[in-house]
Amino acid sequence: WVNNWTNGGPFNSTNPNQPCTHICQKITTWTNACNNTTNTNWQNQLACKIAEGQNQNQIHGCNC
Repeated sequence: WVNNWTNGGPFNSTNPNQPCTHICQKITTWTNACNNTTNTNWQNQLACKIAEGQNQNQIHGCNC
């Protein structure tokens, strides 16, 4: 999943706001979804996605 996500369009864009805009939006989406579900398996998957989002946030010098 990580390779597919980080090789996607926003990570290869010439737009100076990318991939940070994409990363920050995904962190927000995943955090909201995690807070609004009681399904522990889904929460665990989202927690992994959030952690990788934070990792990419640091790698790319974003300010999420």
